[in-house]
Amino acid sequence: MEVLVERRQLDAAILLRGVDDADPRVRRAALLSMGAVEDPAMLARLLALARGQEQVLQNAALEALGASASPEALRVLVVTLKEATGMPLRSAMLGLARMGGASATGALREFAEAEAAGTDDRVAAVAALGSRPDAFAVEALVQLLNSPQAMVREEAACQLAAAGDTRAVPVLLDVLQQPSHAARALDFLSTLLSVDGGQQGAEFQATWRSGTFLAQIDWFRKALEADGYPGGGDQVQGIPLAAI
Repeated sequence: MEVLVERRQLDAAILLRGVDDADPRVRRAALLSMGAVEDPAMLARLLALARGQEQVLQNAALEALGASASPEALRVLVVTLKEATGMPLRSAMLGLARMGGASATGALREFAEAEAAGTDDRVAAVAALGSRPDAFAVEALVQLLNSPQAMVREEAACQLAAAGDTRAVPVLLDVLQQPSHAARALDFLSTLLSVDGGQQGAEFQATWRSGTFLAQIDWFRKALEADGYPGGGDQVQGIPLAAI
């Protein structure tokens, strides 16, 4: 036990020195590692940097706090989420996503639903939820599929699709109607939709993407209705093709 304690103290000392290193990459790496080490001195240093004015260190500290189980770390991240802008805001999002759990995930979902927040920031909050899709994050993303904000709905669907959750399909099918966003939705759909013969993902794209149709939705419909593929009355992941 004494050897273990000494090793932890040595690790803590190395990381604390790393925060003051001349190389910014070393400083960032040290900070990101500090959050996962249960040491009061390192937590205190992270909290101080997260509240500080040196933005590079502040951003890394906010992200690193996500590895801490400290209630104070959660409080600082939530306050930053509500009050900050720019990179500190985005770093707080990453910290909360890294922390996971009901409280951190709930804060990100509430931010994504906040009408007062900018669209880009709301979408970034959704993307943060998708960066570490534990059960809480997945549930939050499912709830955001019903957001009145189209960009939030779309990002939630894309993040769910990336996690292999087919509940994203109805929203992605709706996005196919929008020419400017259809290609991204189609990429995610092709990873989810299992079509006749068992083709999926890259095979589906390689087989059908060479088709030249006026709209992505037409391309998708014609691909699925081609020889050997489901027809108009069949279903793909529970979605009737006739509804497309």
